[in-house]
Amino acid sequence: MVLREHRRDTRVKLGLIVEGKSDDRCLRRLLQTCCSGDGPTSIWVRRTNGVGDSLNAKKVLATAQALIAEHGSIDRIVVCIDEDCVGDRRAKAANCERELRAAGLGSVSYSLAQQAVEGWLLPDEKAIGVVLGSAMSRLNGDISAECSPKARLRQVFRRHGMRYNAVVHNQAIAEHLNHAVAGGRNPSLSTFLALACNS
Repeated sequence: MVLREHRRDTRVKLGLIVEGKSDDRCLRRLLQTCCSGDGPTSIWVRRTNGVGDSLNAKKVLATAQALIAEHGSIDRIVVCIDEDCVGDRRAKAANCERELRAAGLGSVSYSLAQQAVEGWLLPDEKAIGVVLGSAMSRLNGDISAECSPKARLRQVFRRHGMRYNAVVHNQAIAEHLNHAVAGGRNPSLSTFLALACNS
């Protein structure tokens, strides 16, 4: 008789709380593309009514509790918000994490996209080029400091004769994203992936 060793699946069940529809679709695709085989087994997403709700501990607690009630056990919840060149969001996010832990929800972490989720996509010109259907030259400047990466993407698409749609195009770019390249130019992406992907 041969006994097989059963390895326990240690991958996490992940809840994401995001600001909108384009972030929802983009981040799901990003995690499916960038997380290795040790990434989350399940990803459930809830949207808030913008950054104001995402930085309100009571509203995040209610959203997290709704996720847990709907899906059962969730190992980790990541709240992803855009910094939008607003300096106090990091401190507000840290305060929310403390309030949520005090309320008994220690599995919630904040991840701030510098300056927006689109800022995670901009650094990978090859991925954008795949979506545009033509090669794209390297974008100049410090991509992570770009206060309006969505407007920059809109310009790039316009120059290539296309109309940018964040819901459709962010998800498509995320599908082709090289997270090592993008994370090297916008380290907040690497921070998000470390929180969301790792068991």
